[in-house]
Amino acid sequence: MSATKSKNTYIEAVGRRKTAVARVRIVESAKPSFTVNDRELFEYFPTDALKKIAQEAIATSGLATKFAVSAKVKGSGIHAQAEAVRHGLSRAPVTVDAETR
Repeated sequence: MSATKSKNTYIEAVGRRKTAVARVRIVESAKPSFTVNDRELFEYFPTDALKKIAQEAIATSGLATKFAVSAKVKGSGIHAQAEAVRHGLSRAPVTVDAETR
């Protein structure tokens, strides 16, 4: 599930909901960020409820300030896409620290 680049190591996980599929990558970073389909989180998910759903897994684990998140989503509607991102984010930190499960 993890791969290496020349300088940074990232963790990748796939999340699914209905027909939405999200490929989520997290990279340890001093400056945390959250992008979805190359757009900022607040641009892609227009409502606070959708933003909360998408960030829920990483915020609960307490890793939100340590990682930069990048997600590619496709399929289904916007609500299912937010839930697919949440699912992918719930799977990714487990490979970093099994205690987050």
